[in-house]
Amino acid sequence: MAIRGGFDPVTGLRSSSVQDMVRNPLTGMPWPDFQRRYVMQDGTLTDKPDTAAKKWQPRIKAVVLTGANVRMIPHTADEIGDAEGVMIGRFVTVREAKKLDPELWAEITAGGRKSPRVETLLGYRPPKFAEDILGSGYRKADLQQKESLDESLVWCVELYFHQCPDYPQGMRVRAYGETESGEPQPWVMKNGALKDLPLAQQKGLSEGREGPYGVGDMEILGPGNEVLIAATAAFLEVMEKTINRKTFIPTTSPVHPRHLQNPSYRYLPVMPGQAPTDETVPALPQVYSETIERFEQNLRRASSMNETSEGLEAGGVDSGRHAYAIVNQVIAILSEQAQNAESGYVRGSRVQLQLIRDEYTDEQQLKYKGDDGAWMMRSWQSADLGDTTDVQIRPGSMTQLSMAQKEMQAITYAQQGLIRPHQLQMIVRKNVGGRVGLEDDKHLNRILGQLAAWKEGPPEGWQPPIPVPQLDPATGQTVMLPAPDPVLGALFMPTPADSLPEVAAMRMWEIGLVMAEKKYLAHPPAWREALDAEFYRMVTASAPVPVTSPAEAGGASRPPQTTTKPSTSEPGGVPL
Repeated sequence: MAIRGGFDPVTGLRSSSVQDMVRNPLTGMPWPDFQRRYVMQDGTLTDKPDTAAKKWQPRIKAVVLTGANVRMIPHTADEIGDAEGVMIGRFVTVREAKKLDPELWAEITAGGRKSPRVETLLGYRPPKFAEDILGSGYRKADLQQKESLDESLVWCVELYFHQCPDYPQGMRVRAYGETESGEPQPWVMKNGALKDLPLAQQKGLSEGREGPYGVGDMEILGPGNEVLIAATAAFLEVMEKTINRKTFIPTTSPVHPRHLQNPSYRYLPVMPGQAPTDETVPALPQVYSETIERFEQNLRRASSMNETSEGLEAGGVDSGRHAYAIVNQVIAILSEQAQNAESGYVRGSRVQLQLIRDEYTDEQQLKYKGDDGAWMMRSWQSADLGDTTDVQIRPGSMTQLSMAQKEMQAITYAQQGLIRPHQLQMIVRKNVGGRVGLEDDKHLNRILGQLAAWKEGPPEGWQPPIPVPQLDPATGQTVMLPAPDPVLGALFMPTPADSLPEVAAMRMWEIGLVMAEKKYLAHPPAWREALDAEFYRMVTASAPVPVTSPAEAGGASRPPQTTTKPSTSEPGGVPL
């Protein structure tokens, strides 16, 4: 089968084979390997990515919407994951609309700010308009037309369909007002993969309500909070009246208001029956206090947060196990909210990765903190993300347990032999370090940095060392042994501290974790030899030193020594 390649730049003919494609037509030699270079501000090339010229990239922007802004298609969908399409209606600024559909808005605004098309768009309001569809950050006063066209709000409806029988390539279209609409665009990845609807749902609770939108916490707690606010306001009003009570002075009294306001007037002579009197503020009925207490209990019960689950001491809790059982019960009650929150976060993360995978075609630079605690910078492209369908939250997240509770569970599992000591050490170090100011383990950072560099693989142009003749000290014969590798030798340069048993055990454990990965066998055997040698060196250093008797060691036996038991009157005595 003929393989069609590119055109020969000299003859203008199409290459007939892969061999012709990879050869320079002028010299007949293979093309050299491509080298990554970066363009600086002055147009010259460099090998350093941190000095390359930067340019602006589109930013992924998240918008918070309510159920009033979203309609799922079909309407029988239970959640966004079951929907084939979604319709989103919201107000956007004209500036944002120009970025979304630049060609359409260039045509709309060609007639100027006072053109009929612009005035029609700015004056449109959807039927049954309510403030709920304004979205976060906007108020009803923002709908008034402003002098700046870019700051004015316009109604925008977005319609999305992922790949389905009706739309094999998906579909996305935007409409503004009820008169303007852009051209439908396919909603699919550039490589043809499925692209999720760009919406993540935080459903909250079901509470028996039919429909895909769920019930928010404040829908349940809001009415009770309003009653508490009204009762608290009544208490504050009584307190203010009590502090600022009015003083009544008889008209025939010689006491003047300035006498009462001046602290220097300590004694004021008055006739009987002419003394000033203070206003009597009636106390609030007992029903107010009972109402506040009753509603606080109802709200705490509705939110599944009692005293123990809030970190407070409840009167009915008589042991730590009892408190732990109450916390577990609260976790079980809040499981629906936790599950919905996790589902929404995972879907939102997957949508973001898909947008990055599809839109960020230029090379990016990422600055991050490596395994050894050092800051690193790496260049990456959207193709490096690979598959963006499998997104998961790190195990241990969303458990609703505090750090102290996680530590206690980890200690219990270690005592039962369910987790290894090194795993317990890592769990406690991550949790305790931020609370007590524990510094990073330098020995651990060192081996993590070495392993991170080793996992990058051989550098460009690296070749295994050629065996050279060496004298075997055991046999006295000349054998062919590999020469020391300068790259791997510098990477795993030994230090005396590596021979400490606890340090060697930690290094052996971390190297073993790398060997358990699939990527370990993907490296060349010569590259793995250095890691294998370091592993066996740590195994030897971490092994306990056997204690041998003098006879086994081949030496003369020492004469027995006479020992004396310490006297009871000398508690600090030692054997003599």
